[in-house]
Amino acid sequence: MNDIAEDIKDYLLTNESLYLEFGVNLFIAKEPMTPDQCTTLISMTGFSDDLMLSYSDKVDNPSLRIRVRATSYEAGESLINDIRDFLQGKGNIIINGMNYMYMRCTIPPYQSGWDKPNRRISFDTMFRFKRSL
Repeated sequence: MNDIAEDIKDYLLTNESLYLEFGVNLFIAKEPMTPDQCTTLISMTGFSDDLMLSYSDKVDNPSLRIRVRATSYEAGESLINDIRDFLQGKGNIIINGMNYMYMRCTIPPYQSGWDKPNRRISFDTMFRFKRSL
């Protein structure tokens, strides 16, 4: 199965109003030191697989942490909420050959803190997904 962060990265890039560009202000797994304003997708432990209909119909339940870092509270809060609104409640979508049955925000966006020089603020949210081949 595809890595959840890779699939959701590709899906986020379809929404031009988010102004995300992979490798510029959208990253997977490791948040870089620069730029100051960026979004990082982090694959997390999900829930055990569901077995539907037969043992060959496996349903995966991954989770994803989404972190937005910004130089102002308003910019960070706005982007994390826009991302949440874009993903929340979506279902029956094919992304990179995977059927995403639903996308659900399990931890609403929250301020996770300022960096040491109090120059950048971070916001996090968590999503749970249900997908199958």
